[in-house]
Amino acid sequence: MLAGLGGTLGAGAVVTLLDDTCPLGETARIAAWPAAESAGQCCQRGEEEAGTRLEVDRSRCTGHGLCAVLAPDLIRLGPHGYPTSTGIPVASWQERGARRAVNQCPALAVRLQHRV
Repeated sequence: MLAGLGGTLGAGAVVTLLDDTCPLGETARIAAWPAAESAGQCCQRGEEEAGTRLEVDRSRCTGHGLCAVLAPDLIRLGPHGYPTSTGIPVASWQERGARRAVNQCPALAVRLQHRV
């Protein structure tokens, strides 16, 4: 099948997208998969700061999944492509990814909350 299309089978994932599927969300979901498989193996895990949290507004979220690609150590997507948590503690070493997720969310559903 792939040879007829000029492709070869190698390492990776092959996904068929339905017509009503958001290509950006599916690409983000597939790209986040390997990161989720290795997440938690970092020696810095657990250094969270109680004052900074990544908040996801479920009423605004449209399930693009870009946040999980930009901050895979913070955001996990459920089976339908939406974040599984709404308030996530952010350690200082995770703040760069958290800010990228906030700045690039197409639905403006992600924000950083700094609590005193």
